[in-house]
Amino acid sequence: MMTRKDTIFEYVKQNASIESEGYTTTEISEALGIIRNNVSKELNVLVREGKLQKIDGRPVRYLLAEREMQSGNKVSEYSQRKSQITGFTNARLTESSNDDYEKDIPQDVFENFIGKNDSLKNQVEQAKAAILYPPQGLNVLITGPTGSGKTYSSLLIAYGIVSDWSKIAVIDTENGSADLYAHLGEYNVLTLEAPYTPEKYIQAIDLCEASDMEVIIIDSISHCWDYLLDFHANLQGNSFANWAKVTPRQNSFIQRILNSRCHVICTMRSKQDYVLSERNGKMVPEKVGLKAVQRDNVDYEFTLVFDLDIKHNAVASKDRTGLFMNRPEFVITPQVGKLILNWCNTTSAGKQGNQISQLSAKHSNYQQNIQNYLRIVGHQNEQQLLI
Repeated sequence: MMTRKDTIFEYVKQNASIESEGYTTTEISEALGIIRNNVSKELNVLVREGKLQKIDGRPVRYLLAEREMQSGNKVSEYSQRKSQITGFTNARLTESSNDDYEKDIPQDVFENFIGKNDSLKNQVEQAKAAILYPPQGLNVLITGPTGSGKTYSSLLIAYGIVSDWSKIAVIDTENGSADLYAHLGEYNVLTLEAPYTPEKYIQAIDLCEASDMEVIIIDSISHCWDYLLDFHANLQGNSFANWAKVTPRQNSFIQRILNSRCHVICTMRSKQDYVLSERNGKMVPEKVGLKAVQRDNVDYEFTLVFDLDIKHNAVASKDRTGLFMNRPEFVITPQVGKLILNWCNTTSAGKQGNQISQLSAKHSNYQQNIQNYLRIVGHQNEQQLLI
């Protein structure tokens, strides 16, 4: 019986030809019915063994190595195809015009669900997570103050997911903090320089995907919000109206994270928050806990949110997977990533169907009443209100 690696190699070998442009990880995964992460892992092993060659581009493709083509009596023209390697160190991320953020943002189909914030909140949250993966990767947010271990924890989770440092990319805005953990493995680092525009982050995500990364760590997303606050402060005219020039850019950035085919782990700084309280007739500042350095409620968009304290202990403040919620604090290790990967791999179409069936069953008593009402008022958006 052939191993998984042999099966993948035979597929590429049997379909090799001079005209072939090679095969992407996704194409091989779909053709053989093997999970994409496993295909990616075996392809990289075959490249290291010299049986396949990797052609960098958009997307990355894999071809039969020259020696394998020659051993099969096929004329090799691969030597004439010099790959255009998109190296992280040579990447140039350009500034985009402010018009670039005027794009349509995908609508949340759950917005019109009755009870999405009340009786159906937990079911909707878990259904979202099940539906988004696959094809999109899982998104994780790690928050904490300086020194809490956000970058290190992100790397451990990432390695637990893919077990291959070469498939992990760090988009670094934290003054090279990712380099502090180079002893862990040979992961990729893409350093961003100020100004930290949303468009620059989006380009960086595009580059990571084109380079066939499996996990993207954005360290951190706080700098993007700092930039947008400065951008808003320098706009002329009505301050409230000027948010219309900021919000679409923020939304485009967050949606790019959520729609990535890679697993995306974001870090977010938190700082001491204060309120003014009256004491002895005077208004004095009072500490009320930590506040995230990002737009309010941005954590709502993520599937998993881990909060770290200064002792590196983590708790899940949000968890659509149900793996970590309401559990005692713990220290993040690669095992966390493995649990996440296992959840992703077991989230099948059947499981998605079960989640949606639960929504329908729980809300079935509303359905007939809504239909009767819509027939009376002639509502044009009937499908948006029905589960």
